[in-house]
Amino acid sequence: MTKQQYIDCLDKIVHLGKLAEGWDGYGGFPVSDVSKVNASAILAIIGYDNDTPDPFISPVPDGSLEIEYETIDKFATISVWADGRISVLYGLESDASDVWSEIDDITWLDIHPIIVAIDFLVFGE
Repeated sequence: MTKQQYIDCLDKIVHLGKLAEGWDGYGGFPVSDVSKVNASAILAIIGYDNDTPDPFISPVPDGSLEIEYETIDKFATISVWADGRISVLYGLESDASDVWSEIDDITWLDIHPIIVAIDFLVFGE
């Protein structure tokens, strides 16, 4: 991800943070402040000027955000929950089967699982 892509991601979080209640047509909650802050912090930890692909950032109807990374055969999805929880799902995608790992309730004291997921995505390790 380049520095400009990183800035664009932060801008997208700001934009998504302005969604009003019902943004999805079904009563979806606005993105929570804690989700916006945590997602921005996660992007800062991952950084830019590396081989990380440009993420897709999307709102979730419960007020959470998801940060999704994909390559041809790998994925990583970081869920930044409205209540402050963080989880990550990452693995391989193939027609034969999906092989993945999921780690829930990641804390700021042990952010290591997110780094492991991104390293797997970029380096396959």
